[in-house]
Amino acid sequence: MAEINNKLHMLLSNSRNKPENRILKMPSIKDNFGLTKSEFERCVENLKSGFSNVLSQGLIRQLPESMTYLQNKFQVNRETSYDVCMNTFLIFRSKIILEKIRYGNLRFLFTRMCVNTYLDQKKKEQRISEAINSFHANKNESNINSEEFFEKLDLLISKLPDNHRTLMKAIYFSSRSMEEIAKDHGISYANLRKKKQRILQSLKTDFFKPTN
Repeated sequence: MAEINNKLHMLLSNSRNKPENRILKMPSIKDNFGLTKSEFERCVENLKSGFSNVLSQGLIRQLPESMTYLQNKFQVNRETSYDVCMNTFLIFRSKIILEKIRYGNLRFLFTRMCVNTYLDQKKKEQRISEAINSFHANKNESNINSEEFFEKLDLLISKLPDNHRTLMKAIYFSSRSMEEIAKDHGISYANLRKKKQRILQSLKTDFFKPTN
């Protein structure tokens, strides 16, 4: 036991005596679109002035790698992965201008943001799908084609009171969770669910109301 303790003490002592063990790996140029830190900072200033530059070109060159990652991870097609990456490109570029993104592993960060963009998009699609399915459950829906369905639904939503329309927009078109939306509106999660159901029921009632 004493021998084990001695070896452990030696290992800890050696670790403390080696300052290089505490030095973090410096960001590589390859992981930052081929830019050094000073070049990145100059690019940011150019972007703020409205000039497109090598930073944007570096982001565009990153697209194929991030697209391939999305296709492999989520089994999506090329068109979907391209749309997600282009949306992320705009978000990423704006965050750089606002100095919310610093020099580091930009390649990894961009791809991670692409994943988050895709997941947010799927969450929105799922919420919208759930709302539409609640309408489809009505037997009268079979007499309405898709184009008429969305036109009529859009019209009814536009006639909602402002607070109801704002709430539905937050629920179905934002990436926030129901818990976050409830907190933003100063109500409980349970209360938010009840409000959502009441609004949906009101829309369904008006949607399938016979027209003269």
